[in-house]
Amino acid sequence: MQATDPRRFWVLAACCTVALAKLVDPKLWMMGLDIPATAFGAGWQGYRVFSAMSVLLMLVCMLFGGLLGDIYGRRRVLLLGALLSTVASALTLFSTEIPWFVATRSVAVAAGAVAFPMTLAVIRLTFDGEERPRALLIYSVVSAAGLLFALLAIVIEWIIGWRATLVLPLCVGTVGCYLAWRFVPESRARERVLRRAATAAAWTLTLLPLTLGLIAARLSGSWSNPVSLTAAAVGALGLVALALAWRGRMRATMLNRISGRKRHLLSVMLLTAATLSFGLTGYALQMYGYFSVVQGNGPLVAGLALLPMLAAAVLTAKRAARMALQIEPRRLIAGGLALMGVAMILTALVRPGTPYWLLVGPLALFGFGYLVAQVAWTNTFLTAMPDAVVGASAGIIKATALAGSTLGGVLLGTVLLKAGQADFERRLVELGLADVQVTAATAALNALLIADAAADRSMPPPSILESGLLATYHEAYTVGVATALLIAAAACLLMAGLVWLVLEPRHPTAEDEELAELI
Repeated sequence: MQATDPRRFWVLAACCTVALAKLVDPKLWMMGLDIPATAFGAGWQGYRVFSAMSVLLMLVCMLFGGLLGDIYGRRRVLLLGALLSTVASALTLFSTEIPWFVATRSVAVAAGAVAFPMTLAVIRLTFDGEERPRALLIYSVVSAAGLLFALLAIVIEWIIGWRATLVLPLCVGTVGCYLAWRFVPESRARERVLRRAATAAAWTLTLLPLTLGLIAARLSGSWSNPVSLTAAAVGALGLVALALAWRGRMRATMLNRISGRKRHLLSVMLLTAATLSFGLTGYALQMYGYFSVVQGNGPLVAGLALLPMLAAAVLTAKRAARMALQIEPRRLIAGGLALMGVAMILTALVRPGTPYWLLVGPLALFGFGYLVAQVAWTNTFLTAMPDAVVGASAGIIKATALAGSTLGGVLLGTVLLKAGQADFERRLVELGLADVQVTAATAALNALLIADAAADRSMPPPSILESGLLATYHEAYTVGVATALLIAAAACLLMAGLVWLVLEPRHPTAEDEELAELI
């Protein structure tokens, strides 16, 4: 498509709309799943295990979808995946039995995962020059907004019911299918370059699941947990695919042909993308929990409290695009990760009575740091990968982001649970309670939280004893949030240092400077 063709902006709209439909699609726990409101989210552990196993299968779908787009046509895969996902969501809306719900929901999620990488791949092929950073910036902002808008499903399910949570992604998906059918052009890769794409995808399919499995094993203390076993199976599949891609030529230099870089550099780039998504998802979920549990806000108000992250990204979007051209990627990625880490450290100082306005600054700083690092990373990775295999490149990006998001929810949720419970029990012991009394107090707290979640506003206020128990719980919950945020901050800061040491410096060219002046 020519740079002067006005349809390219409709292509951008189509890709952003299809991506938004995927991102606002509600998770299972937002659709009426009965998870008890136990202290520190203890009732969520089973769901977290199920979610992590589902993510491992979605990794395969995203990487497979990227390669399919390069082989059979990116428009075809984008349109068919989005259409199948939308139709399956419509069937889920009218499902009346559990087997029908599970079947249609699985198809919708899998088809959406196959189509999702194509949204980024088509944008990469459509825009060039000074328009590419702008397009990627718009796509990044829409993606971040989609993650926040997805929280609306909690409010919708609470007020109307789980079926209503599918209306928004269904409407957005329908519009996205029409725009993709109407404006997105067809493209595919040449056969001789597909081995590079297959090798990179296979290496990703090996690295990411094994990383998830290792972390799950460390958390559970055993490799026999379901997440680690599933991760080992998927990682083994990746090793088989890697061997097939190499076709017997198992040499360390093979991966240099992917993008002219060394294999450890590709690994660092993948881990960097995972860390960015890990930080974004973990920070948003932890702060949402703080606003809803500790501050006592409803689902809608707790979600709106996160808006400074999005507002900072929108207000600094042009500046971030200009910086992506004026400053070398290594500085931007490392600096953005460092800002995210600093923002989380500042937020970790929060206490139950902290005024909201004191949190606006760290929230905005985090949003700006994430946007700068994400735009620079995406532009660098897509530029390093050949245009001919942009579908596989986008699949790698999306799969890596999904792995990081999963870690942000599962790992930090587990940290919150363990740190919060330990602090809660310590506080009760300091009050003079015996072990049996501590157990009874924990059971009473769980009963109080479950009753509060099911109660209407006509219920009488809690008693003095219950108020004291809740106050102790809020203090311990805040400690759990702070611990989780400090761990996430350490991950971001360590990755910032690794990026600075490993990534090769690249100074902006005269052409980059000229493009930056046009933005």
